[in-house]
Amino acid sequence: SRGLGDVYKRQILKQELSLLPAVLEDYILVKVTADTQTHYNKSIIISAGKKMNNKDLTQYLNNDVERLGFLLLFLAHWSDGKFSMVEYSEYASILLEMVIVGKVDINNDGIVDKEDLEVVLDNITSAMGASSYSDVVDAVKKICSHFLPLDISAKETIMGCCIHIVRADQAVTEQEKANINLIKDALGI
Repeated sequence: SRGLGDVYKRQILKQELSLLPAVLEDYILVKVTADTQTHYNKSIIISAGKKMNNKDLTQYLNNDVERLGFLLLFLAHWSDGKFSMVEYSEYASILLEMVIVGKVDINNDGIVDKEDLEVVLDNITSAMGASSYSDVVDAVKKICSHFLPLDISAKETIMGCCIHIVRADQAVTEQEKANINLIKDALGI
């Protein structure tokens, strides 16, 4: 019966997705876990109207690994509109290293491993999903202000990760330079 339930849930999701607006500019993506037994996840897009620009994306980020990951995803995706496999590999590698070194058991299963990284990646994607550029930039500034009290070596480490992501695809665009400078200035470096 579980298989039949999954088919039914997919049909409902397919029907919901068919109702999506053609333009997602004023909408927000919400990830919902509807059934804790089957861990059925669905994404719903709801209208946020003109209040969309006032939304605080940082509320979805639970720790410094996710905050840094948000900065890295901003640089990898919003700088050139692409997220290459090389960038993704570097992005995931940096975050996994932070999870392991920091012993961050994000899913609270008593083990620090790649499953914790998956939760981190999901949280970052959920925070940024279907957001406008201006909302993302506002979140980047808030994240940097969170990191502002750190000592200079910690901020330089953050910048090193950011520069590493930008250079991962061997091409640094003017927008990537501007976004790096935005982070650098917001960190007070």
